[in-house]
Amino acid sequence: MRTQLRSVYKIGVEAGNRPEVFAKVGDSITKSKYFQKDIGCSVEVLGNYQSLAPTIKFFRGTAFPPAYTTAWCGKANSFSRDSLIAANGWTAAEPLTTFANPLSACPPPDDNPLRCEFRLLKPSIALIMLGTNDLEGDDSGKFRTNLTLVVQETMLTGVVPVLSTIPPRLDNPTMGRRVAPYNKIIQEVADTLQVPLWNYWLSLHGSGIIHQGMDAKGIHPNVFNISDSAIFTATGLRYGFNQRNLTSVQVLKKLKSLVQDRKRSDATSLSNFTIYPTQLLTIVPRGTAVGINLRIARINLSDPIKLRLNAPPEGISGSFETSSTGKSAILTLNVQSDVEPGNYRITVRGKYGTLKRTTTFALEVTD
Repeated sequence: MRTQLRSVYKIGVEAGNRPEVFAKVGDSITKSKYFQKDIGCSVEVLGNYQSLAPTIKFFRGTAFPPAYTTAWCGKANSFSRDSLIAANGWTAAEPLTTFANPLSACPPPDDNPLRCEFRLLKPSIALIMLGTNDLEGDDSGKFRTNLTLVVQETMLTGVVPVLSTIPPRLDNPTMGRRVAPYNKIIQEVADTLQVPLWNYWLSLHGSGIIHQGMDAKGIHPNVFNISDSAIFTATGLRYGFNQRNLTSVQVLKKLKSLVQDRKRSDATSLSNFTIYPTQLLTIVPRGTAVGINLRIARINLSDPIKLRLNAPPEGISGSFETSSTGKSAILTLNVQSDVEPGNYRITVRGKYGTLKRTTTFALEVTD
C-alpha cells in the first residue's frame, strides 16, 4: 500500500499539490464546528499525546484566505477550513455530483465539489467519511459504487485518500443494524483499492466511552464539556468528537511518516499485492493503440496475478503482457476510430486467489 500511495503522492506534488495541506470529505459530522476547528484555532490540549504536536504544526502551517472558514478564531487552515466536500445530509453520491450553479473558480471538469475543493486547496491527503446518510436508502450496491468512485477520483488528482468507518446510529434500531454491514463495505473498498482505513467506529468502543461516543439524539458524536472538542486528556477522550479529532491527527502523522517522510512501513507476513499505473493520465488519438505501464507491488506471493479490464468503455479494449518477475505489466489499449473524443476512466482489476485489487487511470481520447 505504501508503494502505491507514494506514487500517487509524488504525481500529485509534481502537479502542484501541497504536502502540508489536507482536505475533508463527508457529511454533517465532517462539516461540524466540532471537527478539527479547535485544532485549527490552536487550542488543543494534547495531554499524553505531545508527540502529535509536530504533525499539527505541519498541517496547520498553510494559511488560507479568511473567507475559507467560519471558525470562531477566524484562522483558516486545513483543520478549520469549511470544506466544499462536506455538507449536511450528504451521501456518497454528492461529492461527484455536478454543481447546479457552477463556481467561476471551478470550470469543467472541476465543476463538482470534490474536484473543485482539490483545485482550490491543492491538498496531498483527503480524509473521507461517508455512509451515515446512505443508511437511510439502504442501497448497499449503490453505496459501494459511489464510494469507490470518490476514492478513485481522489487518487486520479494525485491526492492520497483515507477511508473512515462511520460511527454508531443510536437514533433508530433499523439504522443501527445497518452500520456494521456498511462499515464492512468501507473496509472492503479500502482493501480492494489498497488505501488506508481509519477505523473511527472502533475508537468509540473502548472502555469509558460515554453513550458510545454519540449525543442524545444518537446521530452525531458528543463533545466534552459541550464544546471542548480538542481536549485529548483521559476525561476528554470519553467523547466522540474528541476521539475523532485525536484519531484524525494520528492518521495524518502516520501518513506523513510513511508517504512523505519515507519511513518504514509496518511489518507483515500476510500475502498482498497492489497494482497502479506509472501515470494517472494517458492521451491517445482515436483509431490507435497505446501502451500503459503498470507496477505490481507484491508480498509473499509467488504465482502470477491475473489482470483484466473491468467494464471498459465501448470501443476500447486491451491486452496485458506481464514481466517475467511479475512486478510490472504493459497494458496495450486499442481505441477504435468511432470512439468519441473525451475523457474516460479505465479500471484494471487484479486477482490472486481470493485477493482482488483494482486501479484506475484517466484516458483522454483525441481526434
